[in-house]
Amino acid sequence: MEKCEFLEQCTIFRVDPIMSNTDLKDRLQKHFCNSQYHRCARHFLQAAIGKEHVPMLMLPNQHEWAAQILSDHKTYVSQQA
Repeated sequence: MEKCEFLEQCTIFRVDPIMSNTDLKDRLQKHFCNSQYHRCARHFLQAAIGKEHVPMLMLPNQHEWAAQILSDHKTYVSQQA
C-alpha cells in the first residue's frame, strides 16, 4: 500500500482535542492516509493549490468544502491576472 506523500506534514493530526481520540486518528489514517489518499479532500487541495490553502480543521471527507476553496481560489487568481 502506498501512503500519502503529505502524511507527515498533515495538520489535521495536530489538532487537539479532535485527534486526542486515537481511535478516530487510527481510522482516518487507515482509510485515507495509508490506502485511499486519492479520496482525501485534504490531499486533493494540497496537490492542486498548496498546503497553505488547506484549513487545519478540514476532515478528509469534506469534499464539498475542498471544492469550494478550489473554486474560490481559481476565481481569485483569474481576477488578479
